[in-house]
Amino acid sequence: MITDVRLQHNNLTGTLSPYFANWTAIITFQVSNNRLNGTLPTEYASFGNAQTFTVQDNDFTGTLPSSYGNMTSIQTFLCNINRFTGTLPHEYSGMVQMGTFDVNDNSLTGTLPVQYSSWTVVTSFTVGVNQLTGTLPRDARWSNLKVNFNVDHNQLSGTLPPEYGYSQWSLFRFFGQNNLLTGTLPCRTPILRLWLRLT
Repeated sequence: MITDVRLQHNNLTGTLSPYFANWTAIITFQVSNNRLNGTLPTEYASFGNAQTFTVQDNDFTGTLPSSYGNMTSIQTFLCNINRFTGTLPHEYSGMVQMGTFDVNDNSLTGTLPVQYSSWTVVTSFTVGVNQLTGTLPRDARWSNLKVNFNVDHNQLSGTLPPEYGYSQWSLFRFFGQNNLLTGTLPCRTPILRLWLRLT
């Protein structure tokens, strides 16, 4: 029974085999920092027990499979530094144990799914360096959490929601530079502890 695959930081090439979906007991799947390409197999939705899934810093293309929303035990999901396109799947709202989500540095489009407010234990949310549009979500409901929230280098517009300054928010870092944001700073921005980077 295979529960852990850790092959990061090698020079692996080629694609990910759909056959690996038979490893239904997988808890950790890490193939980051290689030279892998192709698309992410939709069959990996069978990784229902997986807690860590990292494929960052490769050359993957295609979309983020919506079927991965079935990975309800995922705590760390890293797909940054690839060439993924398409939108952020709203089905990922089913990943209710999500702690670290990083899809930075791809070519993702569309808006930030409001459904991700179901991630009530998230501590790091990074979707910077993409082509995301729309406005910042007002109802993130990540109250009393120490969240690093990074949406820099996108095409987000509108204003900074006043909710981001409310006392129940515990944002450690907010990176929103290089977007199309307008308006004024929320009157209680000191609650955004440590960093508020908008330039």
